[in-house]
Amino acid sequence: GRDNIDLLSADIADKTAKKEEKDAELAKRKSDQEELATDLQTTETHFQKEQAVYEASEADLSKAISSLDNAIKAMEKSKPASASLMSIRESVERSLALADIMNLISEPKHKAVSAFLQTGTTVDPVDPTYKYHSHGIIETLDKLLTDFRAEKTQLGDDWAVAKKTFENTITDLSKKMDENKQAMDELKTDVETLTGDIAKNREELVDAEAVLKDDQLYLKDLTEQCE
Repeated sequence: GRDNIDLLSADIADKTAKKEEKDAELAKRKSDQEELATDLQTTETHFQKEQAVYEASEADLSKAISSLDNAIKAMEKSKPASASLMSIRESVERSLALADIMNLISEPKHKAVSAFLQTGTTVDPVDPTYKYHSHGIIETLDKLLTDFRAEKTQLGDDWAVAKKTFENTITDLSKKMDENKQAMDELKTDVETLTGDIAKNREELVDAEAVLKDDQLYLKDLTEQCE
């Protein structure tokens, strides 16, 4: 009778409190999951953008290195053809533009190279004056080629570090999301179990109270009959 009702009431109160705690934790974890998902998406987007920037820079440097290397080899020939000089000027000018952006060449040297390339197409390559000036220009281009190669190496090294950081961050966020989802699934199961237990206990409580009420009425009637 009364003891059973008290036990059921206490059990309902205990399980209701536990369910409320788990509901609150589940809500918190849902919020955390949304934040983690946002962080993951932001990181992945940033990673893709940075990778695109790296690949573009690496391509520019590779092209500049190839162009300069070919230009130097052509200029070092004893008799570069006029058409070759035109090609040299175009490729070197593109490399100089990149060097300007990267601050790898001073303005006087840039102007000297450009001026030489402009006049080089109208001067006989076998002319001693051409050879004299071309020697200094080749030295400048050699230095620039070395700088470009160093920049490309540094770019690759920096990207390797940045890429590793991005990958580690993505892995860490993904792991946290997986662990949080597992915890959420367990909480949902717990809440469902508690909800079922509470509903069952309430049914038993209603039945117990009805039985107690019937017993009390029976005792009352029996007492009245005995009087």
